[in-house]
Amino acid sequence: MDRNQATGLILFAAVILVYSLFFASTPEIPEVETATTTQTESIQSNAASQSESTEKISVNDSTLDAARIAKYGALATMTVGEDETLTLENDLIQVKISSKGAQVKKVILKEYKS
Repeated sequence: MDRNQATGLILFAAVILVYSLFFASTPEIPEVETATTTQTESIQSNAASQSESTEKISVNDSTLDAARIAKYGALATMTVGEDETLTLENDLIQVKISSKGAQVKKVILKEYKS
């Protein structure tokens, strides 16, 4: 290594050091979301008990949604639904595809029997 190469490496290291000290951003700390639920107790007619049961169902649904969002993030809405099989077909090929994830389930080549 000659003198010019050593000088270049030192200058390059100095530039990287200065950049990292002055221009690099600090890592952002994500905010923790806390879900709070309140339950009310009321002893009244049947209508009141029915409204409480719908509240419990909605709390359960929101809890499930929060769990999906925590696990899958932005893709949480795509985890809900039923798995259906779609068939694409022409004169040469038949392909069966799952509606969840577009996974290929079955491929049939019509011109080949074995």
